[in-house]
Amino acid sequence: MEGEGKKKPPSCGCNWAELPRDALLVIFQKIRMIELIRVLEWVCRSWQKVVIEEPILWRRIHLTDRDCKGLHSPSSLLYLTRLAIDRSGGQLEEFSAYVVNDNMLRYLCDR
Repeated sequence: MEGEGKKKPPSCGCNWAELPRDALLVIFQKIRMIELIRVLEWVCRSWQKVVIEEPILWRRIHLTDRDCKGLHSPSSLLYLTRLAIDRSGGQLEEFSAYVVNDNMLRYLCDR
């Protein structure tokens, strides 16, 4: 009796990769920035395209100490911060980061 006791997870019949871009934007704006960078852009190509190409997701950059737990290297935090600044496409409105130095502030001002 192979497979007895193992249930298949229910399928909703949805293809999450085919959600409209507008719907993804609404959903993604409610997710912490670190999750956009470290998780969502790796789910599928359509999600990656939205995360990387939509500056609206990057108008408010908040990378707090709570968000950055598990990222112990200051250089990796600075890299993620620069990545977020670049993705804002010059539309940045708010900025706070756990790790910031003079070079990062200059980088921010230049963008």
